[in-house]
Amino acid sequence: MSLLRLRSGLSFSSPIYQLRRQMSSLLFQNHPTPSPDAAFPFPIPRDPSSPPLKLPTDIISKFDYTVSHVLAKVKVLINLSNLDAAAEYARLAVLAVPKSLEDTRTKDQIAETCHRIIGAMWGEKRFEEAYELFHYFFNVNKVEPDCHCCSYVISALSQQGRLDEAILFYRRTIPYAHFCPDSSSLMNALLDAGRVDEAYSLFFGGRTYPDFIRGFLAHGNIDKANGLFQDLKQGGESYPDDVAEQFEMSQVAYMEHCFKQGKDEEAMEWYRSLVAKYCLKQDTNDEQGTEPKWRPKIWVTRADTVNTVLQILLKHGKKTEAWSLYDKLCGTCDIEQKEAGASRDLDQETHCIMIGECFETGEISKAMEITRKEARAGHYGCYETLVTRLVRQEMMTEAEEMFNEMFSVRIPLYYHIGIHRIMVDGFAKAGKFDDAHRFVNKIADISLVHVSRCLHCRSLTGRDFLI
Repeated sequence: MSLLRLRSGLSFSSPIYQLRRQMSSLLFQNHPTPSPDAAFPFPIPRDPSSPPLKLPTDIISKFDYTVSHVLAKVKVLINLSNLDAAAEYARLAVLAVPKSLEDTRTKDQIAETCHRIIGAMWGEKRFEEAYELFHYFFNVNKVEPDCHCCSYVISALSQQGRLDEAILFYRRTIPYAHFCPDSSSLMNALLDAGRVDEAYSLFFGGRTYPDFIRGFLAHGNIDKANGLFQDLKQGGESYPDDVAEQFEMSQVAYMEHCFKQGKDEEAMEWYRSLVAKYCLKQDTNDEQGTEPKWRPKIWVTRADTVNTVLQILLKHGKKTEAWSLYDKLCGTCDIEQKEAGASRDLDQETHCIMIGECFETGEISKAMEITRKEARAGHYGCYETLVTRLVRQEMMTEAEEMFNEMFSVRIPLYYHIGIHRIMVDGFAKAGKFDDAHRFVNKIADISLVHVSRCLHCRSLTGRDFLI
């Protein structure tokens, strides 16, 4: 089977769509094209020399452009990494007009189509194309603003270092969009650029204490950082549950700062203070007089804190301490297994960090051991990290072995296409084109199964899932 099967399975030439083709010209007449001099609400930094995006007239007569169909088609093409075609089909979403103010389903599907394609372009760092699509949807065609899309633009501008443009866009977005887009990328970009006071005036408040403590420490304003830390500490005494994570991440900021300053012992003091709550303590509430039991001081670890701590320890050469913390949190220490009697589930990223460290030190068998252990516990996400790293090391035999293990007890589904593509790219890079083609066929099979399930769901429910 080849990708031709997939293309034929997704094409539409049946008579049921002929009426839509005949009405295309009428829709074009009713679809206004704003004049070039129109005032656009969003200051998107598009290239003025680029030709404006238009409706793809060459495909509109061949495709059912109901918004649910457009969205489904865009999802398929994005998952197949065909972003050019996905962007072309996504532009058809502007033809869908909600039937009423209460027609939230249509509006939601239009919004999802927009942020799917803009997010995909952002993910591939095709920023200029993301800007053009944003301009097309929200400026030219007056689609209702979408929080996700605005966040992607802010993040893209921040990554490009175009901070003044990002600030202008952020300020102009909120009044029109009636929401607050994710501004963490812009805030951290300003902090990294040394524009701490400017970031403080724009974003300080709520859960941003750790970020600004890190920023003030990095740029030498120790007094300001200490002041914020004391404020947070006092708030923790009054509202311990509300600020516990912020307090931990602020301790992490001090720990990292000390490492960067070469003050390793002081950094480790911050580390020991931070992880003390994860250590075991004796249970003194034993009224029976039996031997004392041990239990963890805290049962639910905060994954963001733990992951950041592990990354900092590994970055600054404290590998023994990192593995010790990881083993303790996994419940692999004897005292935790035998006396605490509990194993706490960690965030998948925690395991993936340590799998990556195994590759850095050449302990690939240990990485496989971690992955298999998690799989035995019913967690299969680490396989993707492991396979990806094996492909990167050009170890395609081992990669395929672990890939087969990954799907030995479960059926590959549509959202697994990404790991299949990684295998295709790995085999192609190694010059094993027959193997690459074999995985291309797997992708086609998964996609066709997905389409057939959508069709079956539509026949059972009457809902429009047809691609």
